[in-house]
Amino acid sequence: MRLTCFLCVLYFSWMAPAFPQEILLGYVVNVIDGDTVDLQINAALQRIRLAEIDAPEKNQLWGSESREALEKKILDRSVRVVVTDVDRYGRNIGTIFFGKTSINQVMVLEGHAWVYRHYSNDQKLIDLEEMARTDKVGLWSRTNPMPPWQWRSQQRSN
Repeated sequence: MRLTCFLCVLYFSWMAPAFPQEILLGYVVNVIDGDTVDLQINAALQRIRLAEIDAPEKNQLWGSESREALEKKILDRSVRVVVTDVDRYGRNIGTIFFGKTSINQVMVLEGHAWVYRHYSNDQKLIDLEEMARTDKVGLWSRTNPMPPWQWRSQQRSN
């Protein structure tokens, strides 16, 4: 099953956008959580939010595991970011590639993040999330994991 998942990620990574809006090349110097990193580009530091996914928050169940998984993949490594948008906090939003592998897709496939359906209807990502759910990997190994957007809403109401 793992080989099948790996082959799916390689295939989906190859299907990256042909005409990105902007490409950033940099070095990951800090992982904030499972969907946000700091990227060193020459002398500048830019905060990058992974597009179309939402990882558990730091204080949420599976938050530290998600952050650690992202750290193991890209901390202290050179990456390419295909920027698709800028959020209200001024962070670039994009897909991070390590080599030809989409880190966004890997985070979903390994069960460290949800597809953020409010911002994505990417069927490839949805299929990867379904694979992770079916295999009960990562956060899907827990009973009734709470999506981060619901957790944040609940925290605001408290």
